[in-house]
Amino acid sequence: MPDPTRVFISYSHDSEAHTDWVRQLGDRLTRDGLHVELDQYVHPWPAEGWPLWMEKAVEKADFVLVVCTPGYLDRYRLADPAGGRGVAFEGTIITQTLYDAFGRNHKFIPILPETGRIDDIPLILKRGNHYRLWRDYDNLYRVLTSQPATPRPSRGPVKPMPPKPPGRPASASDSSPHRHHPRWLLVATLLLAALLAFAWTQRAEIQTHGDQSPVIQGDIQNSTIQIDSRKETP
Repeated sequence: MPDPTRVFISYSHDSEAHTDWVRQLGDRLTRDGLHVELDQYVHPWPAEGWPLWMEKAVEKADFVLVVCTPGYLDRYRLADPAGGRGVAFEGTIITQTLYDAFGRNHKFIPILPETGRIDDIPLILKRGNHYRLWRDYDNLYRVLTSQPATPRPSRGPVKPMPPKPPGRPASASDSSPHRHHPRWLLVATLLLAALLAFAWTQRAEIQTHGDQSPVIQGDIQNSTIQIDSRKETP
């Protein structure tokens, strides 16, 4: 049987109610099959001392849940010298670990209470996802246990695609401007039809009044030419 996922919870003792809330989180994760390291589970204190215990707990953990509150952020930034030193020490370990990893992070996960603010998350942890409890507990549990909601399907074989039939060779007519300008061709066709209609009308008029055309008479040998304009006898 594989070893359970190891989870360390980093938090600040803001109040008794907040401390109880963190313990409830640790209890629930433990009941759901994870190995949780929490200072409240150590009694009375670690033999190696709290600083070394925290360092080992962060190092051995597969995931570190960082419970972000205004008090935690102040101590993480060393802005609350009167507060507990545990968060300041853990914050130093977290920052140094991410610094050594060039900022790549899949281990340190920001956790917000229901009324928590995103601005309470340390800047170095804002690049990844955060989870608001308890509404996001199932999503967090999926991450801790490597059970994605939408797993990638198994890759199937490559689908064969039949080749396309060879196309018709290009001809000179394919590049004709008329082929690419149907409107221009339509206009030209209409103009040609109008010209043919006009020519037909003129021809019919000439045939109707042909008797009034002048008649040329002459003697080619004597170079005598007479023009007689015949008129239709009424």
